[in-house]
Amino acid sequence: MSWKLGVVRGRIKTCKEHRRWLLQMHEFLYSILRFSKRQQYIFCLRGCDRIRRRQSLFIADC
Repeated sequence: MSWKLGVVRGRIKTCKEHRRWLLQMHEFLYSILRFSKRQQYIFCLRGCDRIRRRQSLFIADC
């Protein structure tokens, strides 16, 4: 089972289904990867078509 993670600057608008998951994953990966808190978020790109990206996006296979 493969899924993708992305890091994007700025706000991320998602459907209600993933909002809770995104917050938990953001805290989890922030503690591990030590990402800057300056509006950088980690989110799942799979299963949510309503994710909007304002700036360039880094996508990596996990």
